[in-house]
Amino acid sequence: SFKKLLLSLCCISMFVSACKEEDLPAIDPCTNSQGTRSVWTPFYGDSDTIPAFPDRYANYWAFGFSRANMPELGIQLAGTFPSARYMSVNVYDMGTKNSEGALLDELILPCSSPNGNYVINIVPSGVSAGGLENVLQFDAAIDSVAIMLRCYLPETDGQGGVDLPMVMGFNVNSRGEMALPVNIPLTANIDISQLQSTVAPFFLVEEDTSMWFYNINPDGLYANADNKYLATPITPLANEVYMVRFKAPQTGQDVRYWSLTQSNNSTYSFATLYDDNALVAADGYVNVVIAEPDAEISTKAAGLNLFPKEIQPNAGLILIYRNLYTEPDFAGDISQVPRITVQNIFNLPEMRAQVYIGEYAPIGKRMTRQQFLDDFGGFPVSY
Repeated sequence: SFKKLLLSLCCISMFVSACKEEDLPAIDPCTNSQGTRSVWTPFYGDSDTIPAFPDRYANYWAFGFSRANMPELGIQLAGTFPSARYMSVNVYDMGTKNSEGALLDELILPCSSPNGNYVINIVPSGVSAGGLENVLQFDAAIDSVAIMLRCYLPETDGQGGVDLPMVMGFNVNSRGEMALPVNIPLTANIDISQLQSTVAPFFLVEEDTSMWFYNINPDGLYANADNKYLATPITPLANEVYMVRFKAPQTGQDVRYWSLTQSNNSTYSFATLYDDNALVAADGYVNVVIAEPDAEISTKAAGLNLFPKEIQPNAGLILIYRNLYTEPDFAGDISQVPRITVQNIFNLPEMRAQVYIGEYAPIGKRMTRQQFLDDFGGFPVSY
């Protein structure tokens, strides 16, 4: 009898253990409306007060929190797919401000019911994901985590015509609901003076007239895992014109979205030229004129992309060229360009993006206003 009892207890123990590991019930947002939307902090790209080089046509919502005393905390997002060019969710280490992982809209499994809803489960590494869909993991050693929802070119309104996702905490072991921690605003986690110090060495690559683009390191800038960036620095002078030229990627075929943004060395952005509002010449090139417009400038720039130069509140101007979600085998894939570092910054000719992706890399030239009016400063243009 004792042997039978012991055997029965072992079986029950094994069954309970198996349930814990593989068969715990998922929390289904299609039928469960628990949670809150109040934890999201909005960051709209058309604001001049958002740091870390935002694109003007992207909106962001963030929820940052400490899990130091809540190691078993998981976060569930229950939302509806927005009407937008692009949507994704990233999870970040708030210490390094780098992405731990991301889920792109087309890779997010929708709910089984045809209502446009989805569920995303954000959990620390080492957790059994049995019964959960759309799992996004972060290193369990991280104390403070930020979740960021992004929409590029949302339709109807800034949220793509839908409510923000409901946010609910749950215990990753029992799957029961947990109270959410207090939101830590990302602005409290970003030191502008530190960002300025990080960006300052990039101005060492600036040249007198030529404008070469380089693969900059986005670490520490809450960069989107799906974005690739090239940039060139400019110390603006009065009555200058900057011209930029590159072969345009095909949206929907090569990349999901591309843009050129005027930012400053405090990492604020002031203007963005993006694929749909850019003129593409017959040869496939985008020809950009960055200048303070007047009648003569506008006449000379007719048929080109006149991108008004924004008045910068300080001396540094940085042009950011962005490719969002590059398709495999695209010849202009920016990831082919080595990142510029302290070690290779003095070998600049080998670090230029043009060396690796050819005509898809932006190149530029700075010139006086009169040189532009005379003959574009000798810079090639196409219509």
